[in-house]
Amino acid sequence: LVSTVAIFLAGVYQPVVYKNIINTISSGPIASPSVVWHWFFILLAVLLGNSIAWRICDFTFLHLKTKATKELADTALENVLKHSRKCFADNYAGSLVAKHYRFINELTIITENVIFSFWFTLVVLIGIMTVLFQENSLLATVFLAWTFVYITLSIIFARRQIPYDERRASVGSKVTGILSDIVTNVFSIKTFSFMRGELGNFSKAT
Repeated sequence: LVSTVAIFLAGVYQPVVYKNIINTISSGPIASPSVVWHWFFILLAVLLGNSIAWRICDFTFLHLKTKATKELADTALENVLKHSRKCFADNYAGSLVAKHYRFINELTIITENVIFSFWFTLVVLIGIMTVLFQENSLLATVFLAWTFVYITLSIIFARRQIPYDERRASVGSKVTGILSDIVTNVFSIKTFSFMRGELGNFSKAT
């Protein structure tokens, strides 16, 4: 809710205030100083409100992220420990750690994308379209049509990208697992002079 206020003030209403200030000043000698000052004070209020709203948004977001990250970390470990012995025997310890870390880290990425990318764009888009249809309906229609084309293309490419992201995550966990296994057992590797063999295994994985 707070981010919506901040986004609306900065992305939608602030340009409208600038437009009114410029139109009032450019009207020449007939420009009323009181009207100019009126919009100037509104601009200051918008800038101040936007700044305060973003500060509140950042504070609440960090507070949420900290608590949610801890709860996710605890819950994820609890679920990992419930798996069978075979699961731990068939997977590198480092691989399980990498998956655990990635699971927690993705929360931050998803939340930031939802708030600062998707939601930000949606609020600004709705505001811009509302203003544009009032000012120039033809330009607004063209802009709206292009927006739908852009969204459609983005969805198509995002779906094509998913299998590659899954493969990258899987291989990344394997590489981390092998690296962790090598470091954990480095004394055994040195004792049996198997450094080249482990380097070969790691090179294949990378």
